[in-house]
Amino acid sequence: MLKTLWNKWQRFGVFLARLFGHAIFAVLYVFLFAPVALIAKLTGKRFLERFETPVHTFFTPKEKIRPTLDYMRRQW
Repeated sequence: MLKTLWNKWQRFGVFLARLFGHAIFAVLYVFLFAPVALIAKLTGKRFLERFETPVHTFFTPKEKIRPTLDYMRRQW
């Protein structure tokens, strides 16, 4: 008897999670993401860097680091 009750309780929990999950994300979209996107579009704000000229690669060279024991200890 307890096992069937537990299974029904779990199914009810999954149902509530799906229901409220969709509701929360819908509210986030309507009241947070959409207005920010609209304001950014109207003001011309770009959140990602844009490259003006076409380039062959987007690789940015980094300085060479000598793997010393001292360097490895400073990682954390």
